[in-house]
Amino acid sequence: MIFHDSAVQALDLATPSGIQELIEVHLCGHARPSQLEASDQQLLREFAGKAVPAGITFQQLNELLLVLNQDRVSRAFFDFFFEAENKPLTMGELCKGIIRFKGFAMVCFGNFRFAFGRLSAITELDDLRAELGPCCHSSHEIRDAYAARADKVLDISLIPRDQTWFVGEITGGIVAKELKKFEKYREEHPEIDKDEDVIGLGRH
Repeated sequence: MIFHDSAVQALDLATPSGIQELIEVHLCGHARPSQLEASDQQLLREFAGKAVPAGITFQQLNELLLVLNQDRVSRAFFDFFFEAENKPLTMGELCKGIIRFKGFAMVCFGNFRFAFGRLSAITELDDLRAELGPCCHSSHEIRDAYAARADKVLDISLIPRDQTWFVGEITGGIVAKELKKFEKYREEHPEIDKDEDVIGLGRH
């Protein structure tokens, strides 16, 4: 799947504050960046000065997470979401991986913070894929699965367009309740069985 996030793409990752927001808010799922101690701010400035031009490795990302007082990520998490292929990530690639994580987090869990806590601790790539379920299947895997399905045995019954509202989750329940009320009313007032208009309404 391909995801986009304009908020991540708008960050200035040449600045320590931009990197902090990228990690704390968009990766770890906090509502806003934290207030760092002066010593941590200095470490973040040093990190930004070195990582922006040289790129970020798996170990360096975990160093950054520790500087920001966040949980580290497993190698399986890093490999799946960042697809680094044993080379340092550029800041653009780091953003792309975080956007990819956020997409999966929203589709699979509906919550970034919960997803980060749950997925970042999984140490095996197969276990991570199993946790994500069908969402992590590639396009060709999905196409192959559909192509391999057996032909259908029974055809569906087509419903006229003007009657499709009867099968809605809400309207269907309402109709069923109204029919029960109508049958009870008929039992209490047997004379309406001779009223063609009322009987016609019940049939419809």
